[in-house]
Amino acid sequence: MRTKQQRVKDSVKLVLGVLNDLDPYGFEPGSLAPSDEYDPEGIPMASILLRTGEITATQVDEIWIKWFDEPLSAAVPASKFERFMRDLNALDLPAG
Repeated sequence: MRTKQQRVKDSVKLVLGVLNDLDPYGFEPGSLAPSDEYDPEGIPMASILLRTGEITATQVDEIWIKWFDEPLSAAVPASKFERFMRDLNALDLPAG
């Protein structure tokens, strides 16, 4: 059985995969930016997903505004944001 710490770490990794695929500002984490570029945003997103089983666009935007002074939904085309939200909520997070 996974420890809580390992479950959180694995969940953050999954969330960051979806976030890095979106790469809203073209940072290309790992090449043009540090590989942990989106950690400050991904960690609270994973926390919400682990706690509630889903995350809303409003919650994502609130997290994004804290770091980038704009909602993520305004930083990317609507179709990309919708796909991001769908992919984020479809993640198969590790069981506790």
